[in-house]
Amino acid sequence: MLDSSMLRAFVAMIAILMPPCLTAAAFSDIPGEGDLRCLPPNCPDSRGTVSSSPGGLVSGSLAGVMPTFQMSLTTSPLFLNFSGGDTPLGPMGLNPAYNPQSNRDSRIPVSGQPIALDITNGTGSAIAGMTFYLEIPQTVVTGPFPVQGDGLSFGVRCTAGLAEPRDCPNHIDLIAAPTGQGVLNVADIMPSAGPTSTFGDLLRFTNVNLEPGDTARFTFFITDRKATLDPSTGGSVEGASRSFNLEIVSTPVPEPATVFMAGAALLAVLARCVRTSRF
Repeated sequence: MLDSSMLRAFVAMIAILMPPCLTAAAFSDIPGEGDLRCLPPNCPDSRGTVSSSPGGLVSGSLAGVMPTFQMSLTTSPLFLNFSGGDTPLGPMGLNPAYNPQSNRDSRIPVSGQPIALDITNGTGSAIAGMTFYLEIPQTVVTGPFPVQGDGLSFGVRCTAGLAEPRDCPNHIDLIAAPTGQGVLNVADIMPSAGPTSTFGDLLRFTNVNLEPGDTARFTFFITDRKATLDPSTGGSVEGASRSFNLEIVSTPVPEPATVFMAGAALLAVLARCVRTSRF
């Protein structure tokens, strides 16, 4: 029987000994090398369903060229649970952007869909910010947001050429630019932070200014690369995740009293600094 320290050492040794393509496939959202699980037009396409937690706050389906959902936000984080699908491509089915040029062209995940969310502010107060975070287990996270190397991403693709070996970790981008009301955090759409950053897992919008009862549309891709590679070259035997979650967290506009108190505290600190600097 292996104890915890021996198990950690074994896992570390396997990670070192595994070829780079297998390591990337197992522990990263970034596309890599390997034979494809399927080539069009022989790829299956079966869509799953989307529900919400708390329940009854979302409507819509994964059908169509731009699956669209309507939802109402409360003051608590909202989870959209993607589940089902009758193929190894999981609930999202065949990615319309998947167009491999050879049986080893794994630069774009086989499983994925462009998603549109029509979000209505049901919190009772104005919303200043909106955060979208991909995760497999339904866990409330409001920040800091950890990296999720689970294959799920907001459409991460490899932009390197077809020549092998490809340097995909240094050539990644998003299939489509996310859109929405407000200003999107630049760090969330720039891969320069490297493969260990939350690029691809996190989208943060500020200056949303969504009043109670108003609705704003947000669009982005969601992909799952675990179904892309054949199991013999590092792909997941099970394929894409059968279930995963998109967490949506809203940030209220600060009340005037809160802004006043924060300003007063800042002025007090500045005054203290001025007095101290005189001596």
